[in-house]
Amino acid sequence: MEKKKQYAIILGHVPNLDECTRQYARRYHTIADRYQHVIRFGAFSHIHLELYQVMRDVYHGSPIGLNLIVGSATTYQGKPPSFDLLYLDPDTMLPVDIETYAFDLEGANKDDSAAVWKLHTDYRNDYGLADLSPSSFKALSDRIHTDPAVCQQYMANSAAGGPKFPQTACSENDQWDQYCQTIASDSDELYECKDQ
Repeated sequence: MEKKKQYAIILGHVPNLDECTRQYARRYHTIADRYQHVIRFGAFSHIHLELYQVMRDVYHGSPIGLNLIVGSATTYQGKPPSFDLLYLDPDTMLPVDIETYAFDLEGANKDDSAAVWKLHTDYRNDYGLADLSPSSFKALSDRIHTDPAVCQQYMANSAAGGPKFPQTACSENDQWDQYCQTIASDSDELYECKDQ
């Protein structure tokens, strides 16, 4: 793909975070670094929540890529079913917008009505992102770290509005945990960050 000047989108089940072995996590991180000009983004699932992960340069820590961790069309620990729509630039295959839709399960059960999927999160509008570049997501991570209200918004959005996450501003520990989750490129970086 590199020789042919093609692009790749990585799809996987388990994200490169805390459930990956150290050896796998570091190798994947190194491959993502080496082929950052080919890999447009990654999309993973497994944990049922709507999250993101900024991939950073192995040596300098600069933002080089993005992994989206998408929710699930099932309920899970108070999270309603959800799905994402990714809008891609047809020439570069880079994301230009991401929307999360959530199912109104309580309303459907209460009214015995047809399925209603509502727009829950529009990343660019809800977080005030100029674009969906890795640098913009790194800046969002910095805001999660410094602004309790942004952290609370991110946690509520990660659960697609479900009741599991706080309805009030995050604590400093919440802010640090969410910051670490969003900027760690692999499991080693996640644990190193959380231990600081």
